[in-house]
Amino acid sequence: MGNPAKPFVCPAVNCGKSFQRGEHAKRHSASLHTPDAVKVPCPYPNSDHKSTRGDNLKQRMNSHRREKGGGGIGSLDGSAIDEDKDRK
Repeated sequence: MGNPAKPFVCPAVNCGKSFQRGEHAKRHSASLHTPDAVKVPCPYPNSDHKSTRGDNLKQRMNSHRREKGGGGIGSLDGSAIDEDKDRK
């Protein structure tokens, strides 16, 4: 049987991934197993990554910047963006 700590199993055939929360299983299924899910390519130069979710794409772009030594969130050219400037 499945992992009791992860009782929510993806219903897609041959997937078998399990999750602690039902909404995580639904999100997984909708983004990976839905034929009409829109995959947005990473705009970072020379990246072939595509994502169905904006939060995952943002993480991917941040990983490019960290590899380049640019730190966290920034523009495509690696320059920093002040996330707190709108909160001041």
